[in-house]
Amino acid sequence: MRNLLCTILLVALGYYSLAQKTTWSKKLEDNNRFSYLKILGTAENGFYFLRSNGSFDEYSDFSNFRSRRYLLQYLNSELLPVWEKEITPSIDNAKILDIQSVGTRVLIISYNDKENGVGYQVHGEFLNATGNLAAPPVLIEEFPFTRFDDERKPGVIFSKDRSKWAFTYRKEAGLAQTLCAVVLDTAMNRIYRQEWDINAPLKRYAPTHFLLTNTGDFYVLGIQYLTDKRIKSPGESFFNLSGYNQHLHQIIRHDIQIDNKFLTDISIATDPVNRRLVAAGFYSEIGMLATAGIFYSAFSEDSLTETTVYTAPFSNELMQKAITDRSDFRKKELFNYYVDRLVLRKDGGAAVIAESYVETSRTFWDYYTQSMITHNYYRYGNILSASFNPSGGLLWDRIIPKEQNSMDDEGYQSSYVNMVSGGKFYVIFNKFIERNSSVMICSIDGQGVQKTDVLFGESERVSIVAKAARQVDASTVLIPAYKQGNLYIAKIQLQ
Repeated sequence: MRNLLCTILLVALGYYSLAQKTTWSKKLEDNNRFSYLKILGTAENGFYFLRSNGSFDEYSDFSNFRSRRYLLQYLNSELLPVWEKEITPSIDNAKILDIQSVGTRVLIISYNDKENGVGYQVHGEFLNATGNLAAPPVLIEEFPFTRFDDERKPGVIFSKDRSKWAFTYRKEAGLAQTLCAVVLDTAMNRIYRQEWDINAPLKRYAPTHFLLTNTGDFYVLGIQYLTDKRIKSPGESFFNLSGYNQHLHQIIRHDIQIDNKFLTDISIATDPVNRRLVAAGFYSEIGMLATAGIFYSAFSEDSLTETTVYTAPFSNELMQKAITDRSDFRKKELFNYYVDRLVLRKDGGAAVIAESYVETSRTFWDYYTQSMITHNYYRYGNILSASFNPSGGLLWDRIIPKEQNSMDDEGYQSSYVNMVSGGKFYVIFNKFIERNSSVMICSIDGQGVQKTDVLFGESERVSIVAKAARQVDASTVLIPAYKQGNLYIAKIQLQ
């Protein structure tokens, strides 16, 4: 009778058995000096595991990067530690800007003061699978200004096939600004350097996404504001897509906007089959933090000529399920959703994957300590997935229920792991942020069929660090996780 009740309950909740194999590493040292961690990438017969004393979150305060330290660990194919070393640039007095994996090597981007004149020099160097310098550092770029901050944040962007990468940044030019991109191959040979102007000051234009195609074209998607007003009308903000087509040797631009609607968050992806760029995301009727439905637009790669523009409202079923992400159940829009990735279909359509996120703070006077205390609160809510037809119309939309609330931890164990395998999109996440939470796995196929299962039950006492995970092949993801209070790496292989 008990087994029958459990079966009925699972069916009622919409849970299905998803086939996967889990392999655990041996217990890893939980190093308090390098408490932030992530799977960096694959190595020769193993994997790179990176630790730091600062957050890897892309939203973290970039101005604190000067004090960052990094510990690189090499794990073999059995997830056993082989060696570790603290990463420092080979150039004296240089500071690390970024660390990435390229093939089976580790790319270190660093900067140092110019020997002559004002500004910085930026170098790149590779480490091999033994942790040694593979070749002398290469000068990538020279900065004309004297400081980095959140408004001048440099970035490292890879093409989808990882055959090329770009170092990009922006610089202020009075009431305008200039975007710069240096594109290189994986041997550190410069392919080209290009810059172009944006007719807006730093405070009125912000890059949101960068894209480097497999053929070497570089694009920037940014949001532009026409006013400094806090509350803006639809015509006072829009997205701008610009970039450099190296085969045509020209800068191309296009404004993305919809009459009488807000475009609240969109992303871009390259569609090499149809030789197009796809921009997709959310639109709203009421404001910049809301979303009423899906926006989809496609552009030709050579000229950014807009070929299609479509919008579609969310289904009533989704709105009913997403009631926790609406400030009032009577309202017909969701709030605080941000696009994480676009998954393009072979027919030119796209699936938008997003997550609800809110960060708040509270400051108060503590009587016992006689001081002001501030707490930061993090809420990572539901995951939204919606697929759009290239000929127009919403194919399906789905909500994956999730409620993760935490305080003063930067959302360390919140959010979700995402991977694409076998024509399906998978997410893995802690159901709650607490000691005895279960870990869930959910899949959605190309037709919108959604299946959910328990990956680790509450009794197993497993909590994953979703932001630190990485998909390492077509069907495998590595996820750092705490099991019974100890740090491990879980290898999840989809069957």
